[in-house]
Amino acid sequence: MEENGQSSPMPAPNIVETPQPPAQKLFYQQPWFIIVSVIVGSAIIALGISVAKGTFKKTSPAEEQFLTMLETTAQKTKVRYNYELTRPKASNFPAVYAHSLTEYDSQSHNYGVVFVSDGLSSSARRCVDGKEYLPTPNKYPDTLAEAEATISGEWKVNTPDIFGTCDYGKSRFEGSFTDGILPVGLTAGQAKNMVTGLKGRGGVVYTDEGTATYNGKMGRKIGFEVSEAKTGTKNRANVFFYAFRDGPSNTVGKNVDDLNKMGDHFESRLHDTTPQPELKGFYIIDEKTNLPIYSEIKTVAGGIPDFTPTTILSEYAFPDSLDMSVKTPLPKLSRPE
Repeated sequence: MEENGQSSPMPAPNIVETPQPPAQKLFYQQPWFIIVSVIVGSAIIALGISVAKGTFKKTSPAEEQFLTMLETTAQKTKVRYNYELTRPKASNFPAVYAHSLTEYDSQSHNYGVVFVSDGLSSSARRCVDGKEYLPTPNKYPDTLAEAEATISGEWKVNTPDIFGTCDYGKSRFEGSFTDGILPVGLTAGQAKNMVTGLKGRGGVVYTDEGTATYNGKMGRKIGFEVSEAKTGTKNRANVFFYAFRDGPSNTVGKNVDDLNKMGDHFESRLHDTTPQPELKGFYIIDEKTNLPIYSEIKTVAGGIPDFTPTTILSEYAFPDSLDMSVKTPLPKLSRPE
């Protein structure tokens, strides 16, 4: 528009600015994603460190079968062990031989045994219904042959139980209700914890050695070895005991109800030596029941000087009831085929 020969400026348009919504953050910019990433990343790093250190490893079929056997057996409440222990003569100790048949009910603590042994002296004794028995006449055998000859003879009650024959928690060479690896009478949770404490961890090498037959029963033969040379760890014979006692935790006694009553479920015959020996041996496992048929366990020096190995042979049964009497024989163990 012109006014007085001059153009007048046009009025500025009335522009209203509409506020824009804030820019949306991409999902990877969200706080929740950042937090989750940090957590997952830390877990991956920790797992990588564990794998690098060999803390966890993939379990083999042989290990799975061994641990399934252990978990199944640990929950049995009644056991019968035919057990033989030998240790050759050492510089300061005589040779030791012990042969026993033991029955034990972990719920009632009913314990029975018949055994012969030979070491510093020869002996033969029984425990039936909580009473100690000695051969009749009350004469101590001079040799192992004499001790074995008394088994089929007459027996008389020896009161009181001066030798502790009926003390199932007493650590001794003459046999017990476990072989030093397998516990008895654990709950399902305790058995699972023990297996978890062993599963996938360094310390034991398991080997499938095919099938074997013992007393007409065929089973899977699973060998095991606990040694620093084989596993790269310092775990020795105590690896099974600690798994029983603590489960997968690092807390002493986490997997037992009472530390003072561990002997109700486990015999630590392989674990009370200092320094600890190494172990090797095998179990023949019934693949239908996942229960042991027979085992051989041997202690190994693993660098311990002046070491004398101990060999333990065990034949297993899991009866519905116990029937130990003064007439119960002591059958010889055979060898697997």
